[in-house]
Amino acid sequence: MVGRPTGPPARTTRPQGHDEREDNTMKITVDRDRCVGAGMCAMTAGEVFEQHEDDGRVVLLLTEPPERCADDVEEAEQLCPSRAITVDPAAS
Repeated sequence: MVGRPTGPPARTTRPQGHDEREDNTMKITVDRDRCVGAGMCAMTAGEVFEQHEDDGRVVLLLTEPPERCADDVEEAEQLCPSRAITVDPAAS
């Protein structure tokens, strides 16, 4: 199907060994239909985004990343040439 991610679903649960002091401070959504596969997100915030091996478009790994990723995620949103990334910093 066009526009549907074929990679693994984004994790919303905390990974094993998670430090409870690392609260989620944002919610991220991506629009794979808008994505042009530039890869700026994966280069900037590789813990949160990667590129699909078949089409190069964004795959969201974490919908609610830990606070330590906030600066990188916000930078990835700004660098995205197609504006396919949306960050809601108030979601928690």
